Amino acid sequence: MEEQRLQSSGHQACSDLIQYCQTTQMKTLEDSKRVEGLRNLGQMIAELEDFVRRYDSIDDDSIDTDDEILNWVYGETTVDLCSSIWLLSSAFYKSSASCLRNALDISTACLYFQIKQNENPEQSCYANTPFAAWDSGNRDTPSWGEMKPIIKSQSSISRFKVSFGIDIVDLAHAHFKHLCDYTHSRAFAKNGDPVSAINMTGVAPTFDLCCFERGAELIMETICFIAAMWQAAFPQLASGIPRFGNKPHQVPMNLFRTQYGGCALSHK
Repeated sequence: MEEQRLQSSGHQACSDLIQYCQTTQMKTLEDSKRVEGLRNLGQMIAELEDFVRRYDSIDDDSIDTDDEILNWVYGETTVDLCSSIWLLSSAFYKSSASCLRNALDISTACLYFQIKQNENPEQSCYANTPFAAWDSGNRDTPSWGEMKPIIKSQSSISRFKVSFGIDIVDLAHAHFKHLCDYTHSRAFAKNGDPVSAINMTGVAPTFDLCCFERGAELIMETICFIAAMWQAAFPQLASGIPRFGNKPHQVPMNLFRTQYGGCALSHK
C-alpha cells in the first residue's frame, strides 16, 4: 500500500508539476520566520561575494590581484548558492544540497586557480595552465585530489594550521564529501541523516520542517567554509584593505560565526 501511495503521489506531482511546486513553496513561505531565514541566507551570499571580491583590492606586489579569475570562476559560486536557496524553499531538499556541493567545489577551484596564478603573478592568467585550460573548456574542473596539496602548501594556509591547529582544507573537504552523499543519492549519510528523496519526504517536493532546517544549516555551513578558506589564504581580506573616502570596509561577521571562522578572522 505504501509503495502504491508513493507512486500515486509522485504521478500527481509530475502531472501538474508547476502548480504542485508552487503550492509546496507556499507551504514553506507561510511561516514568517522561515521567510526571514531564507532572506538572511540570501544576504549572506551577497556578503560572501563582496568579501571574496575584496581580493582585487589587496595591496601586495607578490600576488596578482587582477579580477579575471574571480569573474570567470567565482561567479558560478553565487549562482549555485542562490539555486540552493530556491530549491530549499521549494522543498527539493536533495537537489538543494547538490547545488551546495557545486558551490563549494567551484569556489575551491577558484581559490586553487588564484594560488597557482600567484606562483607567477607577473604573467597573464591565461598563461596559467590550470585556469587557461579550464576556461577554454579543455579540462575538467580540478579534483580535490589535485587542489588540496596546492592549497595546503600555500604559505598563509600553512601558517593558519600551525597557529590554530585547524586544517581548514580538510574540514571543508569533509563537508564537501557529506554534500556528495546527496549528489550521488546515498540512502543515508554517514551521520545517519536521510539523503535520498524517498528517505527524506517520500515524494519530492513535499515540505518537511526537519529537512528544511537541515538544508538551511547546510547552506550556512557551506557559506562559512568558503569564507574561512579564502580568509585563511588571504588574511588581508578582513584587514589591511584601504578605505574609499569616509566609507570603512565592514567585515560581515555572519560569515565567520563558526569556531574555525573566528580563528580565520584572527589570522594574520
